[in-house]
Amino acid sequence: MSQVLKKYQAIALFDTPTVRSIVQEIGVGKLLHWYPLLGGWRNVTLYIKTTQGEYVLRVYRFRPKTEQDILLELRIVKHLAAKGVPVAVHVSPEKGNGFLHKTVGGRAFDMAMFTYISGERIEQVNKEQLYALGKLLGKIHHALSDFRPEHIKRKWYFGREMLRLRRKIIRRLRKHPAVLQGKKETLQFKKQFESDLRKFRLLSKKFQGVLRPRRIIHGDFHSDNVRFQGNEISGVFDFDNSMHAPLILDLATLARNTLIFSLQRSVTVLSPQEQIETILDGYLSSHQINKKALPLLIPLIQFGLYVEMTWTIQSGYAKEKEGLHKYYFDTLRYGLDLLSPLTIPERFL
Repeated sequence: MSQVLKKYQAIALFDTPTVRSIVQEIGVGKLLHWYPLLGGWRNVTLYIKTTQGEYVLRVYRFRPKTEQDILLELRIVKHLAAKGVPVAVHVSPEKGNGFLHKTVGGRAFDMAMFTYISGERIEQVNKEQLYALGKLLGKIHHALSDFRPEHIKRKWYFGREMLRLRRKIIRRLRKHPAVLQGKKETLQFKKQFESDLRKFRLLSKKFQGVLRPRRIIHGDFHSDNVRFQGNEISGVFDFDNSMHAPLILDLATLARNTLIFSLQRSVTVLSPQEQIETILDGYLSSHQINKKALPLLIPLIQFGLYVEMTWTIQSGYAKEKEGLHKYYFDTLRYGLDLLSPLTIPERFL
């Protein structure tokens, strides 16, 4: 069963009496109405309006979250809000440690409530909006520079992630062979992947110091995790992927998703080269960047595209829809081709 169908099954467990009891337990007034928000594949999110305001309830579903994972996310949001970063603010229950653990429909869930951020959801952004994304990411990194997490959280190591990626790529292609047309194309792709993997290994050794997971990053920062009002950003959310990692990884994630969103539309607003330069311009307007890390940006975008391949194929709508898998697979392979000639301009180095 696909992750999307599993998410819909989890959504179906929630009804008005259940949501009303959650609202009462958190203490945010009386429930007026609610509905599920269907964006994203990882967690269940519910829009909730009460007599006290508008909120979003996040139900952690995709993988088991430890108490430490959730508490770190809540502490990050609190820290950023205190620094003036526009985030979805955590609303703590009147009792407990900051989040709820409830059984719904016979299944146990952890859940946390946040303020609702109004604005428009935009995937394919224009230049001004992309600049604003880079600027906000710089503000987040600057605000977290003095954040000292008291909760244990996973750390991102390039070498470990490469091993994990290789296992997943082999497994996904074996399970969904139709994403590649025949033995010849499969061999060509595997050859390209192994070549890129060797390049990633060399970079991992060369930039070992730069790649150490010294700081907390957002972990999934892109246009779908913010809301826009015109060309300005009204707020950012979804910090549940936060981890110890090099800051350059957040920039690569933003650039990767910007590229993917643009490839899935009939009209591309900015070229891949313009996208990278605009992100860096915005970022540098609010935070300094380690210039020694910049040579890693494009390789990490490439690495991220491979990771996205495995996630998309794993989380597709149904096993039988190989055509959908192939569409995403081809899109991401095309993205790898587009990245080949890109460079970091001298003005950033």
